[in-house]
Amino acid sequence: MDTKASVELMESIFENELLLANIFSWLDLDTIKIVRLINTKWESVARKRFSEISLVFVRLKFDLSSANTRIKLDLNNKPFLTLWLDDGNDIITPLYDQLAPFKNFKLVFTIYAETVISDERMEEAYFCLNQLIRYLWRPNGSLTHSMGFFQNTSKDLLRSIIDGYNAFSHVEIEAGEYVWFINTSDLPKMICHTIRINPTTFPLTNVSNVFSHYVNTKKIIFEDASLINLDQVVRAIIGTGEQFGKLEEIDVTMKMNFNQLAALAGLRGLKRLKIRINDTIISESPMPALQECITKHAATLEFLHLEWMRCRVTSELSKLDSIEFQKLRKLYFGKNLLFEDVAEHEVDLFDLHVAIQNGTLRKNFPVLKMIEIMEPSETFYPVLNSSNISELGVKYGIQVMYNGALRG
Repeated sequence: MDTKASVELMESIFENELLLANIFSWLDLDTIKIVRLINTKWESVARKRFSEISLVFVRLKFDLSSANTRIKLDLNNKPFLTLWLDDGNDIITPLYDQLAPFKNFKLVFTIYAETVISDERMEEAYFCLNQLIRYLWRPNGSLTHSMGFFQNTSKDLLRSIIDGYNAFSHVEIEAGEYVWFINTSDLPKMICHTIRINPTTFPLTNVSNVFSHYVNTKKIIFEDASLINLDQVVRAIIGTGEQFGKLEEIDVTMKMNFNQLAALAGLRGLKRLKIRINDTIISESPMPALQECITKHAATLEFLHLEWMRCRVTSELSKLDSIEFQKLRKLYFGKNLLFEDVAEHEVDLFDLHVAIQNGTLRKNFPVLKMIEIMEPSETFYPVLNSSNISELGVKYGIQVMYNGALRG
């Protein structure tokens, strides 16, 4: 094909809206933002994908001391729209179709009052919230929220609010202390696909109450479990019986108290496990707990993510004892280590080098399809060298993603 024909073919592709829409459907948010700047046609075609993956941060602030109710909207962390509502009982009319194209929302609801307010005004606040939840609902939409219920709010209204939350196909809850305000035993359970635990807002006592109000949870994210008693959390989850029977993923970040990782071995077999040890000093201390945790879930894991970033290593790190991963399809290992008081050395936790060389890799990883490695490119002891990567592809049919690039 000559140059002219090639150019014409490319131009025809770039002008074909169906082809562009198919290409754009695979792009992430940062890339689709760039695409929208190319020209008006690309902006128009990319609009659907942009709306699908964007996050709208909705802040509803109800001032009980006056008639002022404010809705502040941020789109992908940038100011989008602010509305002051003169009539707090009507939210839908001023919003109209401002959010019609979007489907992913994060909702924060706050009530402000300088003095003690009547039950009637409190009821108005939750009536507004109830309206807003139903306005935000979309087929296949998602909602992230944290809730706080008060004693002088009617149970019927609270039931309606919970039903509204539960109607979303994906719900993430930032676990807080809403359970302390009222007796919720006669309220519906909150369907929660993901629980996010922030150590600054998570209660340190009566942990079992926090988890007793959720059902159908598949994933728990610990933003920093260093200051949270993981053993208490695990016992609280086990104590709910089958309410957490669908739990399949734990995502935990730690900066200290690594021995707490062993508590995760108390959970039933997980499918996905992410452990991040960041911004700390590493010696031999995390290894026994890491071994216990991973060994417990090895038989059911389909994805394992281990990350040691911005860590200082002060003693030589041992490898994990041989573990068989019967269902593991993807293994991720990221490291960025500074060696202090100890010589730089190989950090190959699963002894992949040896297993590849002697042909025994499939003994411990019978169905592994991909290995992803993130590490400084100038490291003296890479997790996998070029020869390893080549052999993984040729001999085992395993793809290797190294520092974001497909290798092998």
